[in-house]
Amino acid sequence: FGLALIVENGNLHFAVTRAEIAGIPLPAALRPVSHTREFAEGGRFRFDVEIRHPLAGLIVGSRGWLA
Repeated sequence: FGLALIVENGNLHFAVTRAEIAGIPLPAALRPVSHTREFAEGGRFRFDVEIRHPLAGLIVGSRGWLA
């Protein structure tokens, strides 16, 4: 996977820019989609991570905070 970090409205987002399977690039329509953000709130570092594939569904999901 290739990821781009994008800052928007004080949140850090991770966008999937490329993906491969066995060295073969996937077209954009078949790439996983990241709905991920990291942000500061209430003196804590918070994260909300979700990576989904259009056909396979949820690949990774995690939510939490660090003090």
